[in-house]
Amino acid sequence: MYRFTTIGLLTCLIFISCIILPCAADTNLTLHEGWNYIAVPYTHTNYQHTAFSLFSTVNTMGHSVLRYNSRTLHWEVLNPQSVVVPLEGVWIYAGQSVSIPVAGDNTEPPVPVPLQAGWNAIGFAGSANGPSEAFSSLSDHWVLAMGWNSQNQQYDPSVFTGDPSEKQVIAPGKGYWIYLGSPGEYTINPPFDPAPPSGNLTISSYPEGSLVYIDGVNTGVVTFAQFNTIAQGIHTIRVTSDGFPDYMTTTTIYANQTTNLFVSLSR
Repeated sequence: MYRFTTIGLLTCLIFISCIILPCAADTNLTLHEGWNYIAVPYTHTNYQHTAFSLFSTVNTMGHSVLRYNSRTLHWEVLNPQSVVVPLEGVWIYAGQSVSIPVAGDNTEPPVPVPLQAGWNAIGFAGSANGPSEAFSSLSDHWVLAMGWNSQNQQYDPSVFTGDPSEKQVIAPGKGYWIYLGSPGEYTINPPFDPAPPSGNLTISSYPEGSLVYIDGVNTGVVTFAQFNTIAQGIHTIRVTSDGFPDYMTTTTIYANQTTNLFVSLSR
């Protein structure tokens, strides 16, 4: 469980100067040890993401989870009930690397985001693309953009509008600072990937409260666990609990069906 405290370090960082693959619904966001700058690319079709629903399994080592309000030019500290909207840049500290599940829907573009002149904290959705394509809705407004490399704990080189030599890729799920010379509306243009065939998975276990890994990724979810819109096909499941040997198996997910799995961890 993370704690929210006040911190001024991040404010200094920006003034001196994460990759997610999109999928139909459940995706995994990888946080590296240290500061991470991320953005949820999509919203869930049935509920809004909150800071608690996204980050409750992250050990923030007492650091605040932060977002920058470009309208007020101030940092905001998120509380557990704060709503995290798509394309909104968020800074979070992780004491160790962890993958967290993020539910969403990439078959519909996110709601357009009004941006102010000056610095804005944003994300991207859809398929990874070059800067001119990714920020095409801001073509008459943006001047430069830069992302944060959480593995190296430093900013990527800045990208400038109209630079034909720029080879950087703007990736969904990664946070970016973007500087606008005038206000603009940020929209993500189609086409979006069609939803692949998917089904649901429920996992119950003995003992209850065991941690679930899917295809080697720590979901951060404990049993009894329910996962929606898992890609059709064969998946590796690992279930762990302190004091018990890990349990590993494979299960097949069928389109538009729910697979129920029970595992028993024995000493």
